[in-house]
Amino acid sequence: MEKGYPPIWYEWGFSEEERFEHYRQICERVGYGCIPTPSVEAAKEIITEVFGDGEGVVAYDIGAAVGSWSKKHTGPLQHFPKIRSILFEANPELEFLYQEKDWEYHIGFLGESDGDVLPFHCHFQHIGGNSRYLENTEAFQEKSFALMLPLEKLDTVVDKKSLPLPDIIKMDVQGSEKDIMMGGSNCLAHAKILIVEAQHSNYNEGAPKVEEVLEYAYSQGFTLWRGEVSKTPYDADYFLIKRD
Repeated sequence: MEKGYPPIWYEWGFSEEERFEHYRQICERVGYGCIPTPSVEAAKEIITEVFGDGEGVVAYDIGAAVGSWSKKHTGPLQHFPKIRSILFEANPELEFLYQEKDWEYHIGFLGESDGDVLPFHCHFQHIGGNSRYLENTEAFQEKSFALMLPLEKLDTVVDKKSLPLPDIIKMDVQGSEKDIMMGGSNCLAHAKILIVEAQHSNYNEGAPKVEEVLEYAYSQGFTLWRGEVSKTPYDADYFLIKRD
């Protein structure tokens, strides 16, 4: 676990190793967290259109969780083995998994500022719902807990770690898309493809809705390539492109 995180008090009655094994099982579970087929196909299409086979391309998987988008065999990046993927995740408990898998990653709570401490709402089982914005479902709230974590700008992390700027940015962060974009102007300026999951209902309390998220993306030079992919009653995937 990276230095600088505050102590974490867990409400569960099982040990650290039992928790780690639980996360391993989530990662390996067939069908868990699979990216919907329409979103996989759209990602393959837009990446091929812009970058061909992806040689020399850098992709940021923000809100990586167990690597469903960039690392699982059902994810779109498995069709582009030449793409270098870097995973970003706020939940410090998942760092052990990234180390075991030898994935390139950063653990940190991305947002619009550096240093502000905010709650990051987590659930030990429904880890795909972890967010700074509390998921508005009974199943999540019943056994959720909050970690108090310091925000980091994406641009700050990239500078500090001397990471390559992204050509592709994917964000699945349960409502924090605009916040992260606000802290990542340099990364957005370099990227050619932006993929965001955005909400059209109050699924995460207080999270910006899709109109606000897309408006900010447009202000950074992106145009909508395809929208409302894999639409649910709560959200959908939006694929944006920056044309020279």
